[in-house]
Amino acid sequence: MLRTIWFIIILWLHQVMILPLRWKAQTLRKQGKEAEARAMAVKVARSWAHLLLRLTGSNITVHGKWPVQDGAALIVSNHQGAFDIPILAGWMATPLAFVAKVELQKIPLIGKWMELIDCVFLAREDRRQAVLVAKQTTALLKDGHSMVVFPEGTRSGSDNMLPFKKGSLGLAARAGVPIVPVALKNSYAVMPSGKPPICKAEVDVYIGDPIDPSTLSKEELDVLHERVQTWIAERCGGEVVAPPAEENTSPNSKA
Repeated sequence: MLRTIWFIIILWLHQVMILPLRWKAQTLRKQGKEAEARAMAVKVARSWAHLLLRLTGSNITVHGKWPVQDGAALIVSNHQGAFDIPILAGWMATPLAFVAKVELQKIPLIGKWMELIDCVFLAREDRRQAVLVAKQTTALLKDGHSMVVFPEGTRSGSDNMLPFKKGSLGLAARAGVPIVPVALKNSYAVMPSGKPPICKAEVDVYIGDPIDPSTLSKEELDVLHERVQTWIAERCGGEVVAPPAEENTSPNSKA
């Protein structure tokens, strides 16, 4: 519990202390200096991520290297816990933005930094908005920004995974960029229940070889989400499990 209290205090003190940097980045963006603003925001995001994980006492071990390539990539990762975004933001050797749930945009201070690194926010229950998010993500990829998607759609809270949504990987083909699979192992253990207390954990990050969708046949593209998920499952030691059955909330359902 002391670790959790200390974590929360330092986290918010740090956010207040770096407010002048955020204001500077926002000013640069208003002046049309997009690249400078984003570079500053990415630098702050990385230092913030390392601070967060140091406060938890966790160790992050990266296996594999970021592929040497020009341009952007679509990073496809499993989603185990609340610390997945800072782990990827802090330990991947390339600036990243995320397709994240809209609730993160509403977090005071942190949401503004996510906007500055060009994160795209998704309201999962809004299908029309999902189309707009896909267009925004594709445009950012074409513009040279590497993006992270979590094709499960939500956190698993364990080494097991929910089935990957096929459409998430299709963004790479539309943008003409490679897919880089990334497996997160034991990241859920930093905050096991999805809420404090904060725990010390040993987290492994596995980086796979890039996959060029343009070299694949239609049949191979149809099962690409399964191929990538299998690669990730082999490294995080989990299984692909069925999502929990949704309750029937239609007017004709029984009470």
